[in-house]
Amino acid sequence: MSNENNVKRARDIIESNNFMSLATCTSSGNPWATPLFYAYDDKYNLYFVSSKNSLHVNHIMDNPTVAVTIFNSTQPAGSTEGVQLLGQAEWVKDEEELGRAIDLYYRRLLPEVRGAMTDRYPTATYLPPSRFRFFKISIRRAYIPDVRGRVEIKLGRR
Repeated sequence: MSNENNVKRARDIIESNNFMSLATCTSSGNPWATPLFYAYDDKYNLYFVSSKNSLHVNHIMDNPTVAVTIFNSTQPAGSTEGVQLLGQAEWVKDEEELGRAIDLYYRRLLPEVRGAMTDRYPTATYLPPSRFRFFKISIRRAYIPDVRGRVEIKLGRR
């Protein structure tokens, strides 16, 4: 399969699924994986919201390097429709970026709702002293399974 086809396949997987498995690890090597709802922007950065007290958030604060898999869990055995990602996670503190993240996330979660999502979910909901935070994962490397093994791809922009 051509690299262009692999990139399209990876983008389709990201765009057509709602949950990712996020793998985190402390700097001393204690791993954790958790399923999370996500949204993405036109550069395929991933956004999620979590409690500041969750284990994966504590790991991210200790070690921002993360791994992500996105796949359709209902696909038949032997299928290889999935994407594997490595990136850096960071807490979204900038209010302008936070507003964009809120809009992306809740439009994906609640597509039937009209109007500005920040009217319904103000940025203050995700800033101190709130217990919830938005995070952004900037993808550094992306892979797609292939009959030859995993193939590295460049997601680029939509």
